[in-house]
Amino acid sequence: MARIAELEGEGRALTIRPSASTPPVSRLTTDGATLAAAFEAGRKAAHAALSG
Repeated sequence: MARIAELEGEGRALTIRPSASTPPVSRLTTDGATLAAAFEAGRKAAHAALSG
């Protein structure tokens, strides 16, 4: 994580994370509604980060 923070500080990397209120999803999550909500939260975060 330190290296990613360093690259972000240099303007060489961009990380996009959904809000803290996003439902937690693990690699074993199979609930479709939870997965859809998490996906939508990530999509909104990406649009917000890339729209300027």
